[in-house]
Amino acid sequence: MTNRTIEASPQLYARTGGALYLAIIVLGGFAEGFVLVKLVVSGDVAATAHNIMASAALWRLGVAGDFIVVILAVPLLWIEYLLLRPTGKNLVILAVLLNLTSLAVESVSKLFLLAIMPMLTNTPLSERFRTAATTGSRGLGACLA
Repeated sequence: MTNRTIEASPQLYARTGGALYLAIIVLGGFAEGFVLVKLVVSGDVAATAHNIMASAALWRLGVAGDFIVVILAVPLLWIEYLLLRPTGKNLVILAVLLNLTSLAVESVSKLFLLAIMPMLTNTPLSERFRTAATTGSRGLGACLA
């Protein structure tokens, strides 16, 4: 039987971590670099709402990609801990705690993305977005006033 500890085979953990990093880069690039660029109109909430409603499936794919990035970051953090633990346990624990804090904040921010579709499909609110779009009003205040 082979010994599969981190000290015996760090390359397996490093390759797994590299694969997770690659998946995070691809999914994050898709969600942030493609979906948001395609759907979000800077300074025009009504146009952004229209784009999201017109491409609801693309928006949902982007949100799913954002959540998968956070989910993949958890095992990656564990692999980083295992690989870096021999260098200095206290410093690695600090890095893990700071990374976990970052993941918690990112997770909460991604939860707000889930609220966008129900907010846009709510009839009275969606009428305000359409009215703001047809009258040329810009900004969230024009849509929610």
